Amino acid sequence: MSDVASAPDRFARWARESLRAVLMLIRLERDGQAFEPTALRERASPCVPVAGARDDGPIRPSLSAREEPEVHLAWLVLRSILEHFELLVGEAVVEPTGFSLRRSDDWAFEQDSPAAMLAALAHPCPYRCAFCYEEGLPDAARPKARRPTSDSELDLRMALWRQGRDLAGFRGLRYGEILPHPRFAEALQAVRQVADRPIPIATAGAGLNEEKLRVLAGRPRVLVQLSLNTCDPARRERLMGDRQAARLMQLLPRFRELDVAWAASAVAWPGLPFEDLAATVRTAQEHGALHFVVFLPSFSKYFPLERAFDWEARWREATAFVRDLRAKVRIPVRIAPDSWEAARCFGDPLAIEVIGATPGSAADGRLCAGDRVLAVAGAPALPSRPAASRALEEAWREGSEVVVRVDRGGKSVEVRLSAGDAAPGHPGELDAPFGVHLYDGPDERNLARGVGLLRFAGARRGWMLSARLLAKPYELLWDRLQGANAQKEDARDPQPAFP
Repeated sequence: MSDVASAPDRFARWARESLRAVLMLIRLERDGQAFEPTALRERASPCVPVAGARDDGPIRPSLSAREEPEVHLAWLVLRSILEHFELLVGEAVVEPTGFSLRRSDDWAFEQDSPAAMLAALAHPCPYRCAFCYEEGLPDAARPKARRPTSDSELDLRMALWRQGRDLAGFRGLRYGEILPHPRFAEALQAVRQVADRPIPIATAGAGLNEEKLRVLAGRPRVLVQLSLNTCDPARRERLMGDRQAARLMQLLPRFRELDVAWAASAVAWPGLPFEDLAATVRTAQEHGALHFVVFLPSFSKYFPLERAFDWEARWREATAFVRDLRAKVRIPVRIAPDSWEAARCFGDPLAIEVIGATPGSAADGRLCAGDRVLAVAGAPALPSRPAASRALEEAWREGSEVVVRVDRGGKSVEVRLSAGDAAPGHPGELDAPFGVHLYDGPDERNLARGVGLLRFAGARRGWMLSARLLAKPYELLWDRLQGANAQKEDARDPQPAFP
């Protein structure tokens, strides 16, 4: 670039050197066309550019300094320069509307999450669910409508995916739909080339059809996490605004026929009768779902400012119904948030309770809903709550046998599990270890952090999972844990550090 003529020397020198540094990292664009500025010229009056790299360009950078501070810094510097200077190409003024990476390899990193790669394809969800997880978000934080990922961006991403890498600082919508993307099949194949474990894909059903199901049936296996909510097409249309609900119901048998592993979920919304929830769980079971998750309503990022219903009464009723339903169906049915169930229903809120065993798994017929896990592989399950899950997973990955000791109706029972006991065709790598689904809750350290956050920030602050709803259960868990620690005979046993 040539020198700046009319601006004060010091300010002009800062702008020139800063822009030169930024342009080593990025390439400026105008309506998708790259250009190289040749000079700067001071504006008649400062202004803030209307269009910016945040929303335009073939690759949109994440501006979160926490995720990629250098991209954020490049944007801030560029914005500051453009407030006071125009960019010239020859004699013409060109206002940039976006920027892309100059050398993508500088921004590539090793990626070990296939699901995170595919998130780049996400579109905003087309449904309008009454219980939407994003309800309550400030307007500025709501997912913006976006065009499909451009071919240039996707080509670059897939080239990196085939090397097991991804782009830092660039992300898709966390809660969007990826199946409708026109190049989904091609992208999934690129990810499968480097994936060494199952690929989870969450969807409410948008874009799901016979063709997509056949694509999902390849290997490595895909686990489709389907937000079903109801098996009644008319209710699904009213609840979610899904005008193709009947088509989705017709596709459910094809999951089993095409050997596509899947799990289902529903929100226990007040407008849905519990009989419908039971019918939906049984429908999922009939068509081969591995497990089912029942979300308690208003379990979301931001609790509504106005109470639309008596959530505590609904939570109690839904939890009681699900606990009764578990004895009547074969697939495991989990409640989310499970901390609520543990604190209110287990009697001992520190208990590790079996939720169920997947049909056809090694644990099928050996462990039952309601069993209390006392020890795994000879090691006590408490006080480190996730230890039971870790021990089961390690034994399953090693292909070894494991002995689980449980309390069943007041009697101590030992159950021997082996991966070889699973029925032929059981998708072990997509299921919980040995097919055992259990609630093991937070360990002592995480529980202490949670309670500390509640006490420090107050239950009204927007904690990630509705702090106001979880305050009482976490306090109960913490008090119980403190009492258990106080009774330990060994004074050297480490106590949980309260933040």
